[in-house]
Amino acid sequence: MDLRSRVLELTSLIPRGRVTTYAELARAAGKPKACRAVGRILSLNPRPVEVPCHRVVRSDGRVGGYALGERKKVELLEGEGVEVRKGRVELERFMFRFSGGRAGDRSGRGPSSYPPRRSPPPPSPRRGGPGAPTSCP
Repeated sequence: MDLRSRVLELTSLIPRGRVTTYAELARAAGKPKACRAVGRILSLNPRPVEVPCHRVVRSDGRVGGYALGERKKVELLEGEGVEVRKGRVELERFMFRFSGGRAGDRSGRGPSSYPPRRSPPPPSPRRGGPGAPTSCP
């Protein structure tokens, strides 16, 4: 299954009232550094009713982009019971993690099988300096 299909299938598993991050979705799809590609795939979501891409937020809890605008994304999330304060979702309360990272695995409620995230190394001149994209947010 290609990345696009996996991302759309995994996104369809996120329950109402919960969110996940672009980075978590990339990890669950088996491509942990592809969070930008995940964002691009979701920006072109052909079936927004079946594939609730509004339930995917940034790793820092900020709502992130949405084809119909950030305000509409916030409205949809709040309509599902997700609290958004100052443009952020409290991930400790509303985060949905995929168990095992397989698209067909619908459990998703237990502890994540992924190791804890490590902070990226500080940027070096060779890597493009401050602000250069190095990995998923």
